[in-house]
Amino acid sequence: MSSILIIESNQKLALFIQEALRKKGYDAGIAIDGLKAIKSFAQGAYDLLIVDIKLPVVDGKTVCTKVRLSKKGKTIPIIMISGMPKSPEEGDRLKSELKLDGFLSKPFSFDLLFSAVTKALGTPAKAVQQTAASAKPEPQVLKGKFEDCPFEELLALMLEKKSSGLLMVGNDAKKKKFFISKGVPIC
Repeated sequence: MSSILIIESNQKLALFIQEALRKKGYDAGIAIDGLKAIKSFAQGAYDLLIVDIKLPVVDGKTVCTKVRLSKKGKTIPIIMISGMPKSPEEGDRLKSELKLDGFLSKPFSFDLLFSAVTKALGTPAKAVQQTAASAKPEPQVLKGKFEDCPFEELLALMLEKKSSGLLMVGNDAKKKKFFISKGVPIC
């Protein structure tokens, strides 16, 4: 089982990512700031880092640079995530500059994250899913457009089905994102 360190200052999002990765058969730890991340990396045995670019204490770019300067950090795969708007060119520049294995802009789907993780680790998705499948069944997934469904009813349905994922609500002028874990909004 691969071990992943999630470095994300939004603790609710970090927990959501951690839970999703564990359901896919990965061991995942969390560091909520750059200094804790550097210490956790130095003390732990991780196979992959997922690093937010904007972190308190020490930013994500500095975390990546310090990791790459360490002996065990020269070859570890790193995926950077960012909520700041980034063009594909900027993502490519950061990938080259920091020797990243992936760059994802928030919000991203778990499928996209899982794809980046399996690619960075060189693990076939099927092998990881077989490990996870023996652990726990996946919660039921809701798909579709729910424009005519009142928000309260939609949340009640998601709670009933224990759905997990990203719920985006709003109109053309304003949008709000909710991360849902086992039917409960976490942010």
